[in-house]
Amino acid sequence: MCQRRLVLSSRCRHQSAMRGGGGGGDDDDGPWRVLADAAAELASVLLAPSSSPDALADALERATAAVDADDEFVAALGFHRAHRAVVRLTTHPSPDVAAAAGDLAELCARRCPRGVPFPSVGGDASVEPSYARCDVGRRNAPLALILRRAREDPALGGGEKRRVPNIAWPSAIVLARVLALHPALVRGKDVLELGAGLGAVGMAAAALGADAATLTDVDDDAVANMRYNIARGGGVRVRRARSRRREGEAGVVDDDATAAAAAIASRCVAKALDWNDARDVRDVDGTADVVLGADVVHDHGMADGVVSALARAMRSPHGVGVIVNPAPEHRAGADRIPELLTAAGLVFERRVVASALLRAGLEEETEDVKLDVFAIARAEERVPRLEDVGERWFEFD
Repeated sequence: MCQRRLVLSSRCRHQSAMRGGGGGGDDDDGPWRVLADAAAELASVLLAPSSSPDALADALERATAAVDADDEFVAALGFHRAHRAVVRLTTHPSPDVAAAAGDLAELCARRCPRGVPFPSVGGDASVEPSYARCDVGRRNAPLALILRRAREDPALGGGEKRRVPNIAWPSAIVLARVLALHPALVRGKDVLELGAGLGAVGMAAAALGADAATLTDVDDDAVANMRYNIARGGGVRVRRARSRRREGEAGVVDDDATAAAAAIASRCVAKALDWNDARDVRDVDGTADVVLGADVVHDHGMADGVVSALARAMRSPHGVGVIVNPAPEHRAGADRIPELLTAAGLVFERRVVASALLRAGLEEETEDVKLDVFAIARAEERVPRLEDVGERWFEFD
């Protein structure tokens, strides 16, 4: 979704009517609450003057394991003012406590998330990460990805400003839902996502059965952030309506979530790719059965690189591509996509997303934004048949 390192002001996003909140829910801070609660328990031991050496050593070892499992635990410890306690304990009279504190301090310094100081004074709510909830499943097989956003530059001031890769774009939510509607498109295939941003589309493809999903973006912070989210299985959550649960199905929801998270963690990789760099594009030549892109053209000149990379990455002769992009009246440069696809020797079907189900839960300000879907192949008979995206209502079970 992002090829340039851009920042959209609230005014620009309002004009384009495409600031995505996540598709089906507000931002979700559940992962942070879990970390913060665990850090609070350990911090209470590390900060208490009455804690015994054994209790301190145990708390330090548990904190080390937690940081090793999740970098954000460094921020959680800092939020509860435990950083300086860890540093102070490196000089504790007990050799076990001092050694454990030294190990933890060294690990925190190495694994500290970008934008989070170590050691910090603590108590600063600004260290809390932001998460986007992306509802990408079907009605009867709901799937939500809870994706951490890369921390913003404090100079941006937060609030209404957000960098392009940190937005859960409606085009990405819709494309992921199209895949959920047509899982055979990616099942057993090698998938490449261009301009992935948060990576929701590629992760959804993995959860739906893709053999491998390569998520790419030109933004190094976005790539690092995708790797974090991939390692955590995309923060998958699965909900099944009570009325739809079968008798004796108590564990099926957890099983579904576990399987989807394992697929994301094991089948997804994130890498940097600049589609305007010939060397980068050469690295993906003929590597993908399916190439995906959401909101990849949002400025003049971007369509050339997108189409070139897509055409080269698609395996011959069976490779296909699917792009979901706001129409030209909403995105500069999008008018060139059809002519460039034709010039590249590709055939395509272009449809407008009319389905209310595919757009359900997206922000109201996006309702009037027309989304184009391009189903692309090298031969007419191989073009993915996505007619239902243009239907107002259809079965989405």
